[in-house]
Amino acid sequence: MDDAGYRRYLTENGKRELRRRMVRLPNSRGALLYLEGLMAEKWTWGLLPNNCVAFVEEIIRAGGGDWSSYSNCPAIATTDSIAERTQNFLNMMENMMEGEIYRLYNVPRP
Repeated sequence: MDDAGYRRYLTENGKRELRRRMVRLPNSRGALLYLEGLMAEKWTWGLLPNNCVAFVEEIIRAGGGDWSSYSNCPAIATTDSIAERTQNFLNMMENMMEGEIYRLYNVPRP
């Protein structure tokens, strides 16, 4: 499914994207074939045990990826991990400190 098809799917089904996560898929062809097979059948939705998170986890696993969620609740499953939050905070602090150094010494930023 290309981006236009994905956007159409969201619109036609009243869905919205909560978040995107980058995952490693060593076998993207395997993931695509598995996705096509899943889409050919009706997915039995089961609130938390068999929902969109479980659907995506299966596709990632078929592609050789290892991402999975601790919770099948979509809002929780897609939030940043503690490591990601820490790294984001450290990056923000580094940028602030660098900007302050440039300001203190009145040096234009590159």
